[in-house]
Amino acid sequence: ERRRQRDRDREREEDIMAWPISEQGIRNLRLYKYSGDDQSLVVKYVLRDFWNWLLTFFPLWLAPNLITAVGFSCVMAGYFAFVTSVPNFTEDGPTWLYFFLPVMIFTYQILDNLDGRQARRTGTSSPLGELFDHACDSLYATFSLATTIHIFGLDIFQSFVAYYLMAVIPFYVSHWEEYYAGVLVLGKFVNPTEAQLLQCVGFLFVGILGRSACSEDVELPFGYGVWPRGTLFVFCSYFLVAYFVFSSMLVVFRNIREKTGTKHDWHNMSPGQSLLLFMPIIYLFVTLVAWFKLSPTQVLENHPHLCFALSGLLFSSMLNRMMVDRMTKIPTVLFPWQPLVPLLGAIPAYYGHPDEDILYALLVAMSLFYLYFAVAIINQLCDALKIRCFRIPYKTYLKPKK
Repeated sequence: ERRRQRDRDREREEDIMAWPISEQGIRNLRLYKYSGDDQSLVVKYVLRDFWNWLLTFFPLWLAPNLITAVGFSCVMAGYFAFVTSVPNFTEDGPTWLYFFLPVMIFTYQILDNLDGRQARRTGTSSPLGELFDHACDSLYATFSLATTIHIFGLDIFQSFVAYYLMAVIPFYVSHWEEYYAGVLVLGKFVNPTEAQLLQCVGFLFVGILGRSACSEDVELPFGYGVWPRGTLFVFCSYFLVAYFVFSSMLVVFRNIREKTGTKHDWHNMSPGQSLLLFMPIIYLFVTLVAWFKLSPTQVLENHPHLCFALSGLLFSSMLNRMMVDRMTKIPTVLFPWQPLVPLLGAIPAYYGHPDEDILYALLVAMSLFYLYFAVAIINQLCDALKIRCFRIPYKTYLKPKK
């Protein structure tokens, strides 16, 4: 009996470590059900009717994932314009850039909210659609939100810290909460919709008044001194992020208490395990900062866009693994390998070796890995669900669901 138990445990471990999705995970797809709760007041009272009106212009044969892809292409178009116009990240960009970026962000927001509506309209909602949408959103956190940090007039290291604390950590925490709670809750005020609209307002503000307007000093009351307006805004945002993280922890611990020992406890819940799953995003930040601070060639200062892109790919690939495991109800790994990657640059940097070539190599390797992982997941889910990623079967959209 003990030998049979050991064999079952070994098979289970091999099943969990299978890549990209284990056979047990494929079988668990039949249990998949998306659950989300968008509590945004702006969506409820302003944008929802606007989006529903726009949806009527979309043909029924248009695949939801294709809408997502077009929206993400707007993000990349904005980022490409930013990289070519602001190569060092900290200098002022041309005026047209600050009007072009909000157009791309607002277009992305519209399409990002129409893809799910199109899926429900055509009866083509699937785990692939959720993963494809959220993977693009995780890349958005780098390739769009990092550009927004630029308008605050911070130095490059402060910009990286602000990007990580204001974009990466909140996005990771929201999906960490969903992993345990089973529902993605978008709050009334701390919400991607409001954040994107604030991005648009910020870019328009800079486009009209100039980026120097964010560097003007603001005198604080009660003798707390004088701070630049941009720095003050970022500093205040940290308190909002801290509140968001704390509230998510309370939600996670409450769900662990309620679900432990029930049929919903497929990930062997415990408070300690949940904190271990939270820590990789902190480990990644620490190893990235260690590398950038130790770098003899100052890779962050000399190649800011490459450093942001590498951190974004590491974060997104780590998050995608957790999302796949949640959808397939397979316990995810508590110690992913992504936080170790920056050590490949930090260790040589500690001994004074040039690390620019290491940055190039890691960025190329991560890009190839990310592309391979995405293609493998898409193919596996398409085969398992008998669907196409960018096409809707004729019989499906001929009789759409109401």
